[in-house]
Amino acid sequence: MIRDAQNTFGTNINLATDTVSTNLIHVGGGDAVNQMYLYVNANTAIVGTGGSISLETSDAENFGTKTVLGTYPLSTGVGEQVKARLPIGCKKYLRLAITKGSITAGTVIAYLAYDVNIK
Repeated sequence: MIRDAQNTFGTNINLATDTVSTNLIHVGGGDAVNQMYLYVNANTAIVGTGGSISLETSDAENFGTKTVLGTYPLSTGVGEQVKARLPIGCKKYLRLAITKGSITAGTVIAYLAYDVNIK
């Protein structure tokens, strides 16, 4: 899997304190012919339960009007958390929104990739 810095939401997103991804990804609007995948991996152990990551899209950089494309649960421990095809309906910008639940610790790396190993 190849990771492009321009398609990275963040390399150390802190699930205990952050509410949105540190980077917006400008995809230009519209759906790509070659579908991309959202990939999220826990760098450090996720402690707690009930957390999730939502993929949001908007035509405005400030996300004044946004659409949630998908919500993905987070599990405890380290390793792969999300490997999902980017849903249809992308607007100009993408970001991740974090719902903490009872998560007290853990960091993730999150980015878009053209290929992931789905088992």
